[in-house]
Amino acid sequence: MILETPGEFSSYSVRPSGSASSNMSGAGSTNLPPVDQDSANPSKLDPDRLERLSPEKLETLPGAILLVEDNPTDVFVIKKVLAGSGVNLSVHVATDGQQALDYMLERLQDPSLKCPALVLLDLNIPKVGGLDVLREFRASTHFSRTPVIIVTSSGASADRKAAQTLGADAYFRKPTSLAAFEELGELIKRALGML
Repeated sequence: MILETPGEFSSYSVRPSGSASSNMSGAGSTNLPPVDQDSANPSKLDPDRLERLSPEKLETLPGAILLVEDNPTDVFVIKKVLAGSGVNLSVHVATDGQQALDYMLERLQDPSLKCPALVLLDLNIPKVGGLDVLREFRASTHFSRTPVIIVTSSGASADRKAAQTLGADAYFRKPTSLAAFEELGELIKRALGML
């Protein structure tokens, strides 16, 4: 589903690179529509990707959200949305793509450091672009199943399709009002298995 209204989002099912099959199968699995089709529930995420975040596994969450965002106002608003939504995980902020890749590299080099429970990724960030960061995350077996929500001002269908192809779990276009931003909180809770 491609939505052009700020604050609305698209979710889609995408297999990580190297996946054996693009069809979901098994008990409880559902096929989600491609990004350009309408859906009755656009915020539903791929259950295969999120299986590890079932309620009995919530206790094992690493306790952090990686927020890759260079705009201090957006960082402030997203943190407020998280707090208002009851998402009580710490937030690590990377203000450019290189910091996000360094964060990933630290976790690859030191197994005692856990992957984030979720990545919120802007596309328009300095040094290394958001799509390149997403590509690196999905190429890593350590990060390939970590949910990634694109949070960006871009409504371009090319960006949405690129994010989908690279393995983003959802795409949220930044709105201009705080009330519309609250929809992101619901999407995050779904990604974390809290709904």
